[in-house]
This record gives sequence, C-alpha cells and structure tokens, in this order.
Amino acid sequence: MATAIEIIVDRQIRRWELEKNRPGEKVSLPERPGPIITISRQKGSGGSLAAQKLAELTGFTLIGRDIIDQISLDIGAQKRLVETLDESVRSKFELWVEGLFRRRIIDTSDYLKSLAKIIGAVSHHGKAIIVGRGANFILGKKRGFHVRVVADIEFRVESLMTRLMISKTAALEEISRSDEQRRKFIKSDFGKEIDDPQEYDLVVNSTFLNPEQVAQLILNSYPMKRFEVT
Repeated sequence: MATAIEIIVDRQIRRWELEKNRPGEKVSLPERPGPIITISRQKGSGGSLAAQKLAELTGFTLIGRDIIDQISLDIGAQKRLVETLDESVRSKFELWVEGLFRRRIIDTSDYLKSLAKIIGAVSHHGKAIIVGRGANFILGKKRGFHVRVVADIEFRVESLMTRLMISKTAALEEISRSDEQRRKFIKSDFGKEIDDPQEYDLVVNSTFLNPEQVAQLILNSYPMKRFEVT
C-alpha cells in the first residue's frame, strides 16, 4: 500500500502530466523558470508555517523536504517528473543540470544529481514554493525569489518547547544539532554559508511576526525583484 507521501507525490506529478498532455492545449514552458520562491529557514523560526500560508495566498504548489526526498528515492518518479517537461525544454534542462556541477555544486553524489533534477524540473513548471534542501543555491541568484527566515534563539527555543513538548535543554540541543547539520550540508555540497544574507533576496526575522505576516511580507516583496535569464 502506498504511503501518504507517495500518494501526494504521485498526485502532483500527475497534475503536471495532465497539463502537458491536455488535448488542444500545448503548454510551452518558458526559457526561464518561474515564478518560483525558495524558503530556507532556521528550525523553530516558523518558516515552514509561513511557507504554508504563502502557498494559500498565492495558490502555488508547496514542495517540502518530504516530497523532494521521496522523489529522490524513487527513480520512477524522477523519470516521470523530468518527462513532464516539453521535449524542446528537456535537452536544455539536461545541459543546465550538467552545468551546475561545473559551476555551483561541489558534491557529485547521486543524491545531489537527483536533487538538482527535481528542483530544476519543479522550477521550470513554476508557481511553486520550495522549502529547504539548498534550493536557492541550486537555482542561483537570477532564478527564483530566495528567502531566509530566522528568529532570535529565545523565540526558537520557546517554539520547539511548545510544539514538541520538550524541555528547554532538549530544545537547545535540537536547535544546535539542526543548525550544524544544515550548515554542513550547504558548506560541503555548495561551498556556501547558509547564513550569508547575500545568498538571499530577502531575510526575515520572524521573532515579532506571525506566519501570516511573514508570508505577506514575502508576497509583497516578490514582485520587486528584477528577474534575469542566466
């Protein structure tokens, strides 16, 4: 029996397949991906909740870590996802993926190759919000609108204590573990610093903002970016 996340992945890929094969309506994908919003967040900052609210406001598809990881583990799903791209786009897309490993991605593991294909394919479809997994580093500064959500440590600790029903000590340990894990992932695979503000179009401190306000701030800022084709 398929798991809940497998069903979600199948449903989303099926939507893209139907869009591509809709009778009488050949959908041509644009040369540049978009609109795409990526959200990187500190654990306990409320960034994931803000992403959910933003998806509700925009009608964009929310692509979280669970969906990305499921597709990366399923070769069949990866193949289906890439095949949802028009043939005219697919060859350029493959060249784009190959170019990433010469320009931006240090790690050449199968996982990173899968990750690049997944995020790249989603970006070509557009109208999506991608949460985590170094999506902004894969797409680059000129593709998509890249957001980092941070918060004061006290806020993050309180958030985890409430949500996970754990002690302050446990919350601090979880935050420290998460911060180090994410920092290492970005540094080792992309050679970048996850907290470098220059890697994002917008950095939001959510300490005194609720998820709806963070989402609205992102929505208001997104149209202001001057997009270019790489």
